[in-house]
Amino acid sequence: MFLTDNGSAMWLYVILWGVGAVLALVGMIRGKAGLAILWYVFLMLTWVAGYFGAWVAQEGDRYTRAWMSAALYGGNGINALGAFYLMRRIDETRATDITEAHKIVRRDE
Repeated sequence: MFLTDNGSAMWLYVILWGVGAVLALVGMIRGKAGLAILWYVFLMLTWVAGYFGAWVAQEGDRYTRAWMSAALYGGNGINALGAFYLMRRIDETRATDITEAHKIVRRDE
């Protein structure tokens, strides 16, 4: 609610999630989900910013649980970013192994 002016701009967030769904679908078809994962990380960090901003901007009542939501969404974003880099590393290793195998096959021919 902090980032959407009490919900009046929530339509923008719905559109952003729709873009994420399309990216995920295209990623599933192509077999590459990297862009969809990065988009998900962006959305999670947007939520972190909103909850953290709401927590900081509150006057008087510092014992709200907005910081807990910021930590939860931040953890989700960090985990997804870690999965992205792990998948990228696995793909690079697999490509290197395949290249090395091709070199061995060509040498034996």
